[in-house]
Amino acid sequence: MDTTTNAKKYRSSQQSIQIVLSLFQSNPTDHSLELSFDSLEIRELCHNLHTANDAIGEYDLSALKIRLVDLDAASNAAEYLDLFQDDVTMSDDGAGFYIALSTMALIAVQAHTKAPHDGEGQIDWSRVKRVKIVSLERLDD
Repeated sequence: MDTTTNAKKYRSSQQSIQIVLSLFQSNPTDHSLELSFDSLEIRELCHNLHTANDAIGEYDLSALKIRLVDLDAASNAAEYLDLFQDDVTMSDDGAGFYIALSTMALIAVQAHTKAPHDGEGQIDWSRVKRVKIVSLERLDD
């Protein structure tokens, strides 16, 4: 591959990064989920496409980009969970959820200071507007 082709791919990759990053700089008055990250490493994987591609591979990276955009577009966690129920599994304690990628899963929890609960003491996902990405793990074979 020549340097011109590599330079075009690099610019295209950088433009993709800027598009994804702009999604996380949303206005607080927006009616979408607010995403945060448990660590700088997770944030870097979700924000830097080159780093993510090296760490998780192109298939999981492709799915990760789509899942992050879909999370950002949802008005609350329940909406996301309902729309993508085939790709989401709730944790055993109901405090978080696993989002299937290709060979990995994105693990997320509610990120409110005080979790919104329903009358039965369970998290009321329809009132969750803040979601924290806590890890990215390989799925069992």
